[in-house]
Formats: sequence, structure tokens, C-alpha cells
Amino acid sequence: MLKERGFPLWIPQPNMNLSNPYRAQGVCIGDVGIITAFGAFDFLFNICLPRDDPINPEQLPDGFVPIHPPLQKSDIRKFREFSSRSYLASASIAESQTGQQSTGLTFESSASEGAILTMPEGAFHEELCNVSRFRDYIAAHAENWYKFINGTRGYEAHNGDIRIVVGCDKTTAWGMATFSNASQQSNFRLRFHALGEQSLQSTANPYSWEHSGMAEVRVGPEPGDNDELGESRSSQLRNQCLFTRTLSFTLAEKVWEKLFPTTVRANDPNNAPTSSVLFSSQQYTTSSGVSPASSVSQSSSFQGTQRSLEGTSMQSGGSSENWEDLGENQESSVDIQDTLAIGSTSEAFHPSKVIGDYLLRQAPSATIAIVHDRDWHHLKTLGAAFSDAATLTTEISFTNDICLNTSKDLPSIVKVVILYVFCRLGHRFS
Repeated sequence: MLKERGFPLWIPQPNMNLSNPYRAQGVCIGDVGIITAFGAFDFLFNICLPRDDPINPEQLPDGFVPIHPPLQKSDIRKFREFSSRSYLASASIAESQTGQQSTGLTFESSASEGAILTMPEGAFHEELCNVSRFRDYIAAHAENWYKFINGTRGYEAHNGDIRIVVGCDKTTAWGMATFSNASQQSNFRLRFHALGEQSLQSTANPYSWEHSGMAEVRVGPEPGDNDELGESRSSQLRNQCLFTRTLSFTLAEKVWEKLFPTTVRANDPNNAPTSSVLFSSQQYTTSSGVSPASSVSQSSSFQGTQRSLEGTSMQSGGSSENWEDLGENQESSVDIQDTLAIGSTSEAFHPSKVIGDYLLRQAPSATIAIVHDRDWHHLKTLGAAFSDAATLTTEISFTNDICLNTSKDLPSIVKVVILYVFCRLGHRFS
């Protein structure tokens, strides 16, 4: 993703049907949820808060208890990463130096397609320091969460859809723009600017886009979105989440089938999905008539933004303690049809889902695979990997070791497989 920020949300604002306490803060570390096909984070509950906290819903998984001991303030890094008038953009986009006005940002592109994210009031970065505690908590509760979400809540979550937030970038205001076929448009430009005194006298959004060619543009939050939350122009809420960084988890097929015995693998020719809800053979279409599940490259506006927000490299790592190295000479390819369910509109395609399936193939004794977004941030060919799972897993095998948890803190039947980046450069487990 762009500049190694994590997974971009096309809809940064929180669900307006959630409680006011949650809406006032937006996505936070410890949130458990699903990234939808429309590019929003669908909040379910938070593992860092007690059962009776107003942010958590009334319905929670059986036996829910928050993570213990509780996180301390020092367990989360938080700082302003982007100053006012900051922006992130595709590599082909540059800020115009001619005819630039001090009240806005003008952009030009040398490519036919691209995307821009503006942060007129800056953005703050939050990151969990001790991720290993979340991994252990997930391993102990993952099966119960899937039973709750697909059973009690009636979701149709696929294996690997659920994730827990370990980092996010949030702001008070933003602008997004995506475009294609700009090469066919002469003098193509986009300008993002503040309306100034004009917006103070009306209910209009204080920021706006102007563009000379075809483009999809958005600004947020919309006027009135946060009024009932106590926001004012002098005291704005930082509840708009631009990027999430998450841990996702995929259960082994044998565990999944035990939880949901009526489901079948989407690509199994010997088992036609008849009564299965989780892997439905029904095709859904977008407003443009395109089936979102028919191809990874066919997408909604959000996924188009996702492809144009491809990033560079990012270092990642972790502790090698209590992890068994499974070796580097492992099979590196995986059929993308094994990781994408037919007819799914509940979630956006995410690299972590492909990696989770790959890890379980390489560690057959594992019962769950846990993947951190940083495990794929460093990949240089992420653009190709989005449409080619084999490329993604090949890159993963070159830069990571696969390690199996041998911690005594977990039940013996729970075996967790993760990626350990650059493990082969240090101590190797026998």
C-alpha cells in the first residue's frame, strides 16, 4: 500500500449506526472487525475494553473477557506523522509548481491513472508496541469469535476475513481523488482547496476539489456527520481513519469444517455448494454490472484506489523466542482460487488472506495462521501480487521464514503459524 501505511479505507468515517462513544473516536487499537468490499471497517467489538464499556455492543462472544493485563498507555506509540497540508499520492503525481495558489494544492500526473489522499489538517499515527500479546489472545479466542460472528450475529464471514487493529492513521478532515484515462485528457489537473470564509457562513464542507478532466473526488467528513457527537469547528473529532494495520487470522481447514460442517470449499468440484451460506455460488454484481468476485482486477472504486495506492518496501520483524522454524525450502505457490470465495461481497481482497492460506499449507500441523500487515508491506511487487497470488507467496518465501509456535502459554491443541521476517539471518530452530 502507499508509503507503507497499511490498508487504505475508502470510507474513513465510522458506521453512523454505532454508539456515539465509538463514533466519536472511530477505529482504535483492539477493534475486531471486517474490512468490507466498499472499503469501510465494520466494527464488531474491542478486546481492550470491558464488557460493559459503552463502546462495546450488548452482544459479545460467549465468555468474553478483555485482554489481561490491560494495555498501558506506554504500550501504544502515538504521534503526529503528517502536518497540515500534507498529501500522499501515486508516484506519477506531483504537486504543480506553476500557477499554484497558497490556499490549495494543485496536482498533475505523468500517468493515465492514479490516486491522491490529502490531509489538510494533518494526521496522527497510532501503533501497538507489543503485538505478541494480541497474537496469543487471538489464538485462544479465534474459533469462538467465528462462531459468534457467523452464528449469533448472522454474518457470512469467510475464513480469514476477521482482523484485529494493531495500528491506524487518523485525521479530522481528508480529500480523496482517483482518475483513469488522464492521458486522453488535455491539461488534466486536480486542485484541492479550502473554501475559507465561504464555508463558515454555510453548511458546506470546508474543503473542495476542482478538476479539469474526469475524476472521482470525495471530501470528508460531511457537514453534520459529527454534530451529535459534540464536535464544533473549534473542537474537531479525530475519528476519520485513513489507514488500518491489522492482524488477520485464518483457521486450518479441519478446524473450520468442525465449526461449520455444512460449508464447502468454494473451488471444490466434488462438492457443489447447495445449502452453504458461507461459500455461496450465487453471483452478485456492482452497479456497473461487474461481478466483484469474478476477478481480482475487476473492482469497485475502492479497490481501484487500492491498486493505485501501491507502496514501496517496509522492514518487518519480531521475536524468534518460542517459535519453531519450518525451513526456507518450502513450496511457494498457491492457487488464488483457494483463497477467494465465489460470490463474496462481504469483504475487500486483502494480501493477508492469501498469505494465511499459504502458511497453513506449509505447516499442516498448525490450527491457525496469524498474519500481520507488515509481513507483506516490504514487498516490491505488491502491485502484481494483488492479481497473482503465486507472485505474492513467492516473494514471501524469499524474505521470510515460517515459524510454528511452541509456547507453553497456549493449549497444546492450538498451534499457531506465523511469518518471521529475516529469521534466516539469525538463530535457526531445529
